[in-house]
Amino acid sequence: MSGSLTELVSRCALAAAAGSAPVEEISAAIRSFMQDPDPAAVAQDEEEVCLYRSDRLTLMSIRQTPNVLFPPHDHAMVAIIGTYEGEEIAKRFRAAPTGVVELDEISIKSGDVATFSSDAIHAVANVGEGYSRAIHAYLGDLVTTPRSIWDPETGEKHPYSDETYFRLARPYDPSKPFSRPNTSFAHSDQSGH
Repeated sequence: MSGSLTELVSRCALAAAAGSAPVEEISAAIRSFMQDPDPAAVAQDEEEVCLYRSDRLTLMSIRQTPNVLFPPHDHAMVAIIGTYEGEEIAKRFRAAPTGVVELDEISIKSGDVATFSSDAIHAVANVGEGYSRAIHAYLGDLVTTPRSIWDPETGEKHPYSDETYFRLARPYDPSKPFSRPNTSFAHSDQSGH
């Protein structure tokens, strides 16, 4: 049952609340989940589902639409991303007086787990032909923590909102078909916070 969503939530919540090395422990729980993912996660048809939320942890199941590049944003907390189907890329940025400056791009392929520091700014995309699927863990309450988002065209910085995040999505490859994700997702979830 290493791929059980219940087991994943339990291990991650315990690590965030009382673990001596929460990043390592949560990464290990995500790796275990990815060896045999829960069919409920694989069948998910929403872009984002909140699995768990507390003051110390927000755990998300993510299904990303192909060829969608979300705008640069921060989390103001450590983020851990484990991709178990497809490939996500993360364009990494640094803040600048006129917006953000791109530093590099990393790939998070199926089976990979990547960690981002609390001051990281990144934009994520699914570069494959089908949906990518991943678990995203954030070491804090992602909903109530003030965060920022940058317009990829103007560089203008805005307070983070789900509406802005999805509205500012762009094609990763402009030569390929682009379909903006249609979501009613709100981070104020049903997960018990």
